[in-house]
Amino acid sequence: MKVEIQPDIRDIAARLGAGVPYALKVLAGQLADDPDMGQPSNLPGILTVTVDGDMFEGCSRGAHAGRGRQSGA
Repeated sequence: MKVEIQPDIRDIAARLGAGVPYALKVLAGQLADDPDMGQPSNLPGILTVTVDGDMFEGCSRGAHAGRGRQSGA
C-alpha cells in the first residue's frame, strides 16, 4: 500500500514539535503495513487515519502527535 502525506499535514506536523514529523512517518509506515488501521473515506481507495495525541507503537522517540488526518491510497 502506498501512503501519501499531504504537504499541508507535513507542515502542520513540523510546527507541532520536533518529534511530530517522525511520529507521522511511523504512522504512515504502520498504515502501509496494516491498511485496516485506516477508515474508508468518501473517496474510493482512500483511507483516513486520525491521530489523537496518544502514544502509538513503534515510535521509539516517544513523540506525541497532535490532531491530524492522513490519507493513503
